[in-house]
Amino acid sequence: MFTGLIESFGVIDSVKIEGKGMYIDIAAGNDFLKGVRKGDSIAVDGACLTVTDIGSNKFKVFAMRETVEKTILKQGNKLKGKKVNLEKSLIIGDSLDGHLVYGHVDLTTRVIAVTKEGYAKVIKLKLPSEQRKYVVKKGSVAVNGVSLTVKDIDLSSFSVSLIPETQKRTNLATLKTGEIVNVELDIIGKYVENFIKR
Repeated sequence: MFTGLIESFGVIDSVKIEGKGMYIDIAAGNDFLKGVRKGDSIAVDGACLTVTDIGSNKFKVFAMRETVEKTILKQGNKLKGKKVNLEKSLIIGDSLDGHLVYGHVDLTTRVIAVTKEGYAKVIKLKLPSEQRKYVVKKGSVAVNGVSLTVKDIDLSSFSVSLIPETQKRTNLATLKTGEIVNVELDIIGKYVENFIKR
């Protein structure tokens, strides 16, 4: 479990498809890697992945085929050199300043538009109709693992606003129209739907 508050950046160094999954080497700073052990969970652009090895300024994670197919990892070798958001899993007692993010990506979607509103940057994202019921104005959503508040929503899209601090600390600041991102919808809406259907 995560908070959606990004701790550091990493860069995808290599991607290797093997058997039923994918191994990914990610370059990261020593400050982030301090205390990281094999078996730990790391959110990489919002996808919860398991650390399989740690080296000097680098760590390796493994993604099962289902994770690859449901996230931006399906882009394979095109991801080499990509700057990714990194967050270690939440420890009991840590401050929860974002919202509960599980690292279970619900969908990938495209950036429709990027605009500026004063110091803020507004990102508009395509929203499939079947997912619209889980997104509400002023509700929470995680984009590339970043905890954000939904600014606006219509029948086919939603938008989020990036304050300067979010632009500084995450890779969302460099998003361009047409880029694909990971999206995790707020778990509360899913539970409510489940209870109503019973």
